[in-house]
Amino acid sequence: MYCDSEQNFKELLAEFRRYLIISRKRDSATADAYLRDSKVFIGFFFEHVDADAERFIITPDIFQQFHEHLVERGLKNSTIERRLIGVRRFWSFLYKTKRVGHPSMTFDDMDIVFKKGRNPTRPLSPKDFNKFRKAARDGLYSIY
Repeated sequence: MYCDSEQNFKELLAEFRRYLIISRKRDSATADAYLRDSKVFIGFFFEHVDADAERFIITPDIFQQFHEHLVERGLKNSTIERRLIGVRRFWSFLYKTKRVGHPSMTFDDMDIVFKKGRNPTRPLSPKDFNKFRKAARDGLYSIY
């Protein structure tokens, strides 16, 4: 994909935002988050991959380098996952609009695994469960 100026990237990102809102039915907050993620990726590409590139590209190798970069920065797993989802959607958009030649791949195909944290939700104790069950039963009795 050829982008010779910052203006071209702004137009591309504006088109991506419209695509997200109109075609993908995403709300504006989600579209804005995906745009921020895409801008971070574009900056990464020109800073860490190829500062002199005449063509902006996304390939599985570059995507994996971006993932490693985010991990090295010490970001939380949830933040890394969200950013990669945004960039992957951008990659899909670029492929669908024939701006890049390689289709996006699943995280699994790229061997990207998100380490899940422990579930912070505590299970109900038997005492709390009985209180919950009694409240539900009393509520149903009052309806019927």
